[in-house]
Amino acid sequence: MEIGLSETSHLIEQEDSKAEVRLRGCLEDLAVDCNNFLQITKATQTGPGTGKTKLDKERVKLLLREIEVIGNMARNLRALVTRSSLRERYKTAQTYLQKIRFLIEDVSVLLMLRNFLLTFSPQPMHALPDVFIWLIANGKRIGNFFISKS
Repeated sequence: MEIGLSETSHLIEQEDSKAEVRLRGCLEDLAVDCNNFLQITKATQTGPGTGKTKLDKERVKLLLREIEVIGNMARNLRALVTRSSLRERYKTAQTYLQKIRFLIEDVSVLLMLRNFLLTFSPQPMHALPDVFIWLIANGKRIGNFFISKS
């Protein structure tokens, strides 16, 4: 999409008549790619033992919703591209690109953090762990006590 938008920008600067067609093509490609991503991701999510916590699952749901919304907006914007509104639609397409970059950065940062934590994970716990004793009454913790292993 970045290459397509840079080509569109170049065509707009030259006031070429192909800029409108190129922008429509970029938006259609974005919509198709978003749809393909959703299909692939939903297919890999199913099955037992995916090894994800509830927070991970909710994060993936949020990501999928954002990708779906971007794909739908790109498809709708494609229908609105005209010669007179070309520059405005181009700027809107740039915002879609920024949203996708943000999602990619967010996911890549999370993956880097996960890999870092797995690399430097602490050694296994001792056979005699510390003990916490909680006193619970009516679903509320009213007291606690800590017993150290040493």
